[in-house]
Amino acid sequence: MPADAATDGPVPGGQVEIRSDAEDAGQRLDRVLQRHLPELSRTRFKQLILAGDVTSDGAVQRDPAQRVQPGQNFWSSCRNRPTRSRRRRRSRSRSALRMST
Repeated sequence: MPADAATDGPVPGGQVEIRSDAEDAGQRLDRVLQRHLPELSRTRFKQLILAGDVTSDGAVQRDPAQRVQPGQNFWSSCRNRPTRSRRRRRSRSRSALRMST
């Protein structure tokens, strides 16, 4: 991480602050956040952004493809929200199979 980019460690509540730098200019928001916090995946940042857990200057950021400008400050609550559970596909019951044939 560049020396002029500020990334404060997690604070109570799991919130981190990330300040974009010159290298981040014009890059996607989810890529910038992942570059500064490589322990989380870009997919995880995309989920956080879509869930409204990333803000900039008090405004919720909801577009992972938003282009970042140098010097922007972002705050993210990196809490572990449950992701969508994968539903197991139910097999059709035998009676339903007999009815459909």
